[in-house]
Amino acid sequence: MNKDKNSIKEPVSKHIFMLPFKWNLTDVTGKIYNNYDEKLDVHKLTNILKNDDNWKFDDYKVNEPLKYNEFVYFYNNVRKAIFGKGVEDLNEENDKYKDNENKLLEKYLKKEYPVIRYKNPNFKNKDYTFKLYKKDEDTKNDTENLYFNELEYKLNIDKIYLNIYNTGVGILSIHLSNYDYSEKEDIININDYGRRIYPQFLGLLDKQIYVNENLCENNILKGPKTKFLANLIKISSLNPENFEEYNSITKSTEGLQNPVKLAKPIMDLLGTSFDTIGNCNSESICIEPIIDDRMFTMCWYGNNDLVNYLDDSKNAKNSENKNLLNYNNNNFNNNYNHEYNTRTDYNYESNEYWHRFMFMDSGGSCTCQNEKLLTELNKKHTYTRWSNYGTLYGVTRYSFALLTTEYCDNNKFLVNHFKTMYFEMVQLCLAQRASILKFSEDISQNSKNGINGKGLEGKGLTNYLNNVRSLYGRYINFLNCMYFNEVSAQEQGIEMYDLIQDRMNIAQNLKDLDNELNELHQYVTLIESNKTSEKINLLAILGALFIVPTFFTGFFGMNLTMFTGASTAINQNGLTPLFSMDSSNVFFTMLYNAEFLLWIFNFIILPFVLLYILWHIHYYCQVSIKKLREYMLLSIVILIITGFLGINFGLLSYITGYIGNNSILYLIVEIIYIILIFIISIVLINMPGLKSIITYIKSIFKTINKKNICKKIRKLFNEY
Repeated sequence: MNKDKNSIKEPVSKHIFMLPFKWNLTDVTGKIYNNYDEKLDVHKLTNILKNDDNWKFDDYKVNEPLKYNEFVYFYNNVRKAIFGKGVEDLNEENDKYKDNENKLLEKYLKKEYPVIRYKNPNFKNKDYTFKLYKKDEDTKNDTENLYFNELEYKLNIDKIYLNIYNTGVGILSIHLSNYDYSEKEDIININDYGRRIYPQFLGLLDKQIYVNENLCENNILKGPKTKFLANLIKISSLNPENFEEYNSITKSTEGLQNPVKLAKPIMDLLGTSFDTIGNCNSESICIEPIIDDRMFTMCWYGNNDLVNYLDDSKNAKNSENKNLLNYNNNNFNNNYNHEYNTRTDYNYESNEYWHRFMFMDSGGSCTCQNEKLLTELNKKHTYTRWSNYGTLYGVTRYSFALLTTEYCDNNKFLVNHFKTMYFEMVQLCLAQRASILKFSEDISQNSKNGINGKGLEGKGLTNYLNNVRSLYGRYINFLNCMYFNEVSAQEQGIEMYDLIQDRMNIAQNLKDLDNELNELHQYVTLIESNKTSEKINLLAILGALFIVPTFFTGFFGMNLTMFTGASTAINQNGLTPLFSMDSSNVFFTMLYNAEFLLWIFNFIILPFVLLYILWHIHYYCQVSIKKLREYMLLSIVILIITGFLGINFGLLSYITGYIGNNSILYLIVEIIYIILIFIISIVLINMPGLKSIITYIKSIFKTINKKNICKKIRKLFNEY
């Protein structure tokens, strides 16, 4: 391990750790919004981040060669998903807003592009430090004890970015440079230990543990820490993480309240606006890692001897021509020999270190212990277009590796491509993969709610349907604005993008997601159709209830004295009938006529009020129409029974004698009467005795052999 920074002026390796996460917004109570659009409201999220000093809106500008190169590399529609800008957006006048981030952001949000980019300027050129345990090989023969040395790595932070996508995912990327450590194992240690954000497992070791020759406590963290979990992670002056709080799992009867937690430096880097799920504050951004305990890792490593060996052929006719691999040789074209194309077996195809470098396997051994499978995996995950020039690419589901010769003038463009075009390409694919996983989880949640039927009445049903529509709309937007079959016209860009897509299995996952979403959409359409049919049937029943009174009213007339003027009292008192030939005062007569107002209340206002109350109970209280139908039937029965009782016992005469001819008091009595009926119905319908009676009656009807009865009826009509 080389620790003399002054001896290496150029970087040995570049590392980019990328954390994909899903995000949701919380309400004032700290709970995630139920409404899909509210919990994924990008405008609210940007308002939250305005008050966070960690993040500044990144208004992308093509103001340097590297930015020009990466911008023109992609198609214009792809640029909008990567940079949040197309060519047409670069032509706009932004100078007047250059000192006003709010104006720039507001202007940008109107375009509704799928990504918003932020940058963190506070940690540039600060240290990213982590310590780890590595087994002391000199003591490997000791069968009773385990000996480890503690190693420390310090990397320079180049930049930190945060991309927020309107699909409900985000990506935090930490760009690092290594100037100090040039050994092959150091690079793998940096990649594997540096990407872990929480323990993958917990467990004790069965031997005594010594670190730097000092006896250590054997706790449940020693298992992962001696495998691939860092003993300490620290970013500049932020709170360090040693994961010791996981030891409390054996000391508490309740266990860990939130076992999946991001490392403290990562959370401090994100800022106070972000909280992990299970511990979210009021009106904050609630996040959760969407893959596992590893950040996606990109790594460039320059090593002349290694790349020359890996690219050498086992059966080349002229293996000496591998000098053409050396970028420092200005005459490499003259050494070109067409015989190299007879090579069939390259060293990288079966090399364990190349496999470990691609798959980020630390520990000194390869996690694939089958030579045939190792060769298949190495071939499958390696991009070899430029292998004879000393350039090997490796792509897996959670890593992107680039191996070249050491950093020099002739190959620095490869490092620049790695930091710009390939980083943006990988980040886009990672955002696609994370979005697909997020959509799949949302579909599962909506499907569960639909199957359980929980809250699928009234407003609950409306919210559920709106959430599914919103989910479907965002998915369509994702397909049109974030998912692309091709991102660049460059041949290598096409091949590289296809390789990344294939290794992340995005196409197949997207196909499965499309099937899931279509099935959910069909299911929701069926629910909506059934609910609509229920409402239409209810309206038909209500309409039928008015047929009988309408018939009698039309046949016998309204018989309201104020309408016809037939009342003796009207003639004696000289009052004007409501619909007399003199129509000059009809409006005022109607307005101040107690009998007419009573009629309006009984036949118009009261029915509409009752219907509104029932609708309100159904929509806002989410009571099913079936329950309301039973409740209405019981209320009508009570109304009829009390009506007959009132007639038989002279209750109406008693009320008339008590309140006289005062129409207003009649209205009050009616309202009280209806309220009492409602209360009695609610009490009766919830009585266990009545419930058991209703259940018993239903069971009797179910036991009746309806088919036999129908057969007998058909015989009566000579229908066989």
